[in-house]
Amino acid sequence: MTMKLKYLPLCILLVSLAACSSKDKHENNQAIESQTQEDTVSLDAINEKSAVIVAKDKLSPDQSWQQAESKVLFPDPKIFYPKQRESLDFSETPNVVNDFSFIKDYERVKSLLNLNRDQIFVIGDKDRDTEENNVLLDLSTDEYFKYANNLAINYARYLKSPNIQPKQEFEKTQDYDNRVKQAQQDAENNAIDYDVELLQKALNRSVEDISLALSNRAYHYDPDTEQLSLDLEQEDKNGSSVVVSKILLKVQPELAKLIVENLTLLKMGYVFNFHDNKLNFEGVFFYFNQISKANRSGDPVEMRANITPVFKPLEFKQKSVMHALPASPEITEKLEATPFKDVLKSPLWNFKFGLENYLSPEDLIKKYQKQREQEQVVSEPEQESSVL
Repeated sequence: MTMKLKYLPLCILLVSLAACSSKDKHENNQAIESQTQEDTVSLDAINEKSAVIVAKDKLSPDQSWQQAESKVLFPDPKIFYPKQRESLDFSETPNVVNDFSFIKDYERVKSLLNLNRDQIFVIGDKDRDTEENNVLLDLSTDEYFKYANNLAINYARYLKSPNIQPKQEFEKTQDYDNRVKQAQQDAENNAIDYDVELLQKALNRSVEDISLALSNRAYHYDPDTEQLSLDLEQEDKNGSSVVVSKILLKVQPELAKLIVENLTLLKMGYVFNFHDNKLNFEGVFFYFNQISKANRSGDPVEMRANITPVFKPLEFKQKSVMHALPASPEITEKLEATPFKDVLKSPLWNFKFGLENYLSPEDLIKKYQKQREQEQVVSEPEQESSVL
């Protein structure tokens, strides 16, 4: 199964290295054209608002950020916490020099996928700070969905929180009161709904991109059945988490040849259907960037994205090891002992985004404070015995 793609003047090559024609159309490639269909998106569909998961009036301001950062250390990678003042704004920037950033990848790929209003895509963030987490795009567990859900809600709550500095020594009370009111008004004006668009950004922001060049990979293609099998193994940049994927796709021979020939250039993305605050798996696609214009030194000044159709896998299995000691035998041992899970039939698709699966900063602070108190109680007898 493939999704429709729209023709754009940007010249989508569908993983073909051929050049654009003078009319900015695809080259006549029957294998590719038979798996795609021209489509258009109406202005009404573009202008329709994104479905709301949690309305902004249902979200309380979050006043716990400073307390969490100053009083609580989070060794657990499941904290589901964005950094203070961090933005999820992936707006375009005019600078296209050395353009290999996630921001451009996100906007570029988004413009090429002809998605319905109830569909979202994930390609990850190639420049994500590895100190934030070591979560990978693993669909065999619900950790990734939990992280993104909490990230989105925390972000929306933070925007709703007034930033009020303490009263200054020489500041009049009236001036301070006016400043407080203005900060509260600004926070109300900044408030946003937790909608599907924010969820899509959080899902992308939470994980690294899936680069096949950086993965252990293997493939097999059967031209008679038109089945392409891919074995992928991706590590996070810290080497402490690994996810292994086995994917079986129905791909026509000529397109399969193009995919295999460009395997080291490819990155992989996912498409999901959103309904009733749940995601259902739609399929995978592959893409890579190509320099379309360079300066005299050969540095890129314009990039072009090349993208395949979206494939509904015939089979899709994953297993993972998360949060292990980097580069330790523990990873290999755990992987060998862990069975593959069928992603297409995973209970993950019952996960509901929203407040019912939200782990708040306030609850986290209580959790870690209680944990510390228990650790102190345990350590006190040990200290007494060592003195004796």
